[in-house]
Amino acid sequence: GNAVAVWSQTPTGSTVTSVWSNRTGSGGAWQGALQVAVADNDRQDLDPSLAVSANGRAFVVWTRNGSGVLASQAGPALPWSTPSLLAAGAVSTGVAAPRVAADANGNAMAVWAQGARNASNQVETTLAAKRFASGAWQANATVLYTPVITPSLGEVRLSANGAGQFAAIWAQADTSIRAAQTDAAGAWRGAAVVRQSGTELFGFPQVGLDSSSNLFATWVQRATASSGTPELWLNRSAASSGWLQAAVHQTTSDASGDPRIAMNDRGHAVIVWVQNGSGGSRVISRQFTPAP
Repeated sequence: GNAVAVWSQTPTGSTVTSVWSNRTGSGGAWQGALQVAVADNDRQDLDPSLAVSANGRAFVVWTRNGSGVLASQAGPALPWSTPSLLAAGAVSTGVAAPRVAADANGNAMAVWAQGARNASNQVETTLAAKRFASGAWQANATVLYTPVITPSLGEVRLSANGAGQFAAIWAQADTSIRAAQTDAAGAWRGAAVVRQSGTELFGFPQVGLDSSSNLFATWVQRATASSGTPELWLNRSAASSGWLQAAVHQTTSDASGDPRIAMNDRGHAVIVWVQNGSGGSRVISRQFTPAP
């Protein structure tokens, strides 16, 4: 029942942006803002992502000057740790959009996109990950996906379950959607195609994961090639059969947007999205209950 918040903050008149946090204590009162990491020399600590484990351990990852990924963690009654450098990239290629998720036992997974120049001086984007376990981040990053050509990767989204597994989903420049997941030891399996390339995507796909390795993915895409109404779509992956055929899942002809998904360990899932039509905007939800 405790909460943690993180954000980036630039003091008035300063050129330094740092990551700050606040935490609730007994009775739900916020305890006061604290600086997670001190940035200096015109450094810019931006785009923080937060995850909190069921045992109260909090994790935050962020970018520094667009060329490095840093991470810090804190226990329920412990301060934020000295930041760990998860990835360092050249300013010309950089890193982007780190995200973090935590399981119930205080382990975490961070994923980010990192650019590198190939032999032809083209920038290729690699999706990389590091796991936090036994009190430390792993030394070497695991590569989830390395493109053969140079497509840009959309922001990755993560989900975790109570069994210690993680799932990641992202969109690519060709509008295909891919997902990957780990086993309980944190080892990533190969990326699978959730949606083939096709009509235009809106925003980023979302993913949910239960303790039986079943996944739900949701996203918004055009109904037709160039002028179709944005529609909510859904796909499901079962541990025994892989990803199914994606299908449209909205209930009206209005334009859909900004979907979110939540899934618990028992396989119950809820999808919430915005529906925009001539009568205004509505928030709509759908619930999935697995068979007994």
